[in-house]
Amino acid sequence: MKNISFYIIGLLFLFLPQFIHAQTTDTDVNSFLDKAEKELYTNPQQAAYYATKARAMATSSSQQSQALYIYAQAEKLLGDFDGCIQALYEADALVSKNENDLKGHIYNLMSVRYCNLGDYTKAINLSDKAISLFKTENDSLNLALCYNNRGIIHTYINEFQQAERFLKQALAINRSSKNLKSIASNLNNLCLFEGNIEEQLEWINEAIIINKHLNATWSLGENYNNLGKLYYYAHKYPQAIAALEKAYQLALNIGAKGVICDNYEYSALVYSAIGDYRTAYEKQTSLYALSKEIQSENKLRTVEQRIAQQQKEELQQQEYKIRLLRRNIVTILIVAALVAIIGFLLHQRFKRKKKIQLLNAQYRIEQSEHEIAKLKMQRQKA
Repeated sequence: MKNISFYIIGLLFLFLPQFIHAQTTDTDVNSFLDKAEKELYTNPQQAAYYATKARAMATSSSQQSQALYIYAQAEKLLGDFDGCIQALYEADALVSKNENDLKGHIYNLMSVRYCNLGDYTKAINLSDKAISLFKTENDSLNLALCYNNRGIIHTYINEFQQAERFLKQALAINRSSKNLKSIASNLNNLCLFEGNIEEQLEWINEAIIINKHLNATWSLGENYNNLGKLYYYAHKYPQAIAALEKAYQLALNIGAKGVICDNYEYSALVYSAIGDYRTAYEKQTSLYALSKEIQSENKLRTVEQRIAQQQKEELQQQEYKIRLLRRNIVTILIVAALVAIIGFLLHQRFKRKKKIQLLNAQYRIEQSEHEIAKLKMQRQKA
């Protein structure tokens, strides 16, 4: 029995380090995912870094898909639409069928990105898929998020009545649940097109107050951009310039090139309206240069991502071989331990059997000797 206990303890020591390592890795991955989500609207570049770290350490497809989704959000905020779409497709390939929540978020974000790329039909189809998933789950908050993005899509195709209808639906849901971050997003998006300027100014100022409270730098940059555009619609050009300068500084601090592009576009309109054509031309030139830079970066990133994907596949193959080798070693050790245990038990059984045979032989000898002695006594008596 002592030998059997020894083998069991040995097996525990063999598997316990792997179990502890798996638990520690999961904790680290979740920590990086939490950090990425917290930094998303404050420092998208840092969020992308944390999401990349989480993905590299992830041990399950669910964790990898979550990391890719957060990375895609960061890429969206940084203006890399190609990188965002690619990450979303990778996330969609990894997410399991029963994870409707994450799948809905992936489709919802995809819809806006296809809208940015000008494929409005695909954008609406993806939006419908996301809405259907969240309706099935009876998830009102995420449904509001879908309505918000659907409003953005209709804004892009100049369907402002439909855009306002979806955005106000989202706003009503988020106000009822006091979801400040989403309320600010809805209010900001209601100011993307020209409407009731006085009402829109109230909305955008409320969004600014909320995002200052949340320290959401990227969102604040977008808010001030839209505030500048509203002042442009209202012909309040000095206020427009002041708001746009704030937006530019905020966007510059976090490297939000998409927000800076919008800033250049709106600034060119304002300076042109006040007759400062030289500055308007400079803004247009800066817009053109930055747009070209983003496109070049996107192409470069696509190439880098393909190379990284190849390296990742090679690394996965190597890791698979290592895991297979480790599993084979563990299997051999387990089989060897079992063989040793079985051999020990068989040996003990064989020894007991031999002992019984020896005792039987001794008993037969004693019986024979007793019979012989008995016969001798009978002969003596005769």
